[in-house]
Amino acid sequence: MVAVTRTVPAHSNNYFHDPTSRSGYRKIFIHSTRSGIPDRTDLELELASTLNWFQNPNAGASSHLVISPLETVRCVEDELPAGHASEDNFDSLAIELTQPIASMPYPDLLLARAAAATRSWCLEYAIPMVRLTEWTSEGRGIIGHEDSRQGLRVGKSDPGPMFPWNTFIGMVREEEATMTFEEFVRKWLGPLYQYYLEHPTEEISDAWNWWKRLPSMQSEELDRRLGEVEEASADHDRIFEEFEQSLHK
Repeated sequence: MVAVTRTVPAHSNNYFHDPTSRSGYRKIFIHSTRSGIPDRTDLELELASTLNWFQNPNAGASSHLVISPLETVRCVEDELPAGHASEDNFDSLAIELTQPIASMPYPDLLLARAAAATRSWCLEYAIPMVRLTEWTSEGRGIIGHEDSRQGLRVGKSDPGPMFPWNTFIGMVREEEATMTFEEFVRKWLGPLYQYYLEHPTEEISDAWNWWKRLPSMQSEELDRRLGEVEEASADHDRIFEEFEQSLHK
């Protein structure tokens, strides 16, 4: 569960109230607030303005979290779709980062808070800690609003060129260095397991082939990452065998 400094609920008009409307947890969206005030350097003021906007019944917008250098504020509960990306609302979670204008750099403290929240969601919902540079319906990972289906359709530009994607993904993955081999395998094979549960009539080979086609879950990436920790585990074969057996239960 994401640790927050406080909860400021968005107005009920600005998010979806039926948990059954959610179609899963496939993507984490990175947005920026973009109030458009060029001389605003106080990002806590930008935070307050965004929270006020989400409480406006006519805003038609919300996000699960709004993050500034000093705060992580929850506006919508995870199980409810937020109103952040139109047709992409229902299988995603959303973070708004305080950035008044597109040319303003993202402070390190802001990136650290955002990475911690993103990492928490990735671990909780088996979302791969990878950037998605293009939208696909089955893609799983972290995506910028500008790269999403809705973002491309309407010309969104956030989080924009100032967002340091490589640095951010590295910060999100920080905890992987201390994971056990079993935790690592289960996290990366989580989407495969979920697919098999949702398609019980299919053979495991069909699920495996589906998994390998995912842009965010290419086998080369898994092989590289597993190779980094494989030698440190004496019982990795048992872990794989137990995981495969669990798919057939």
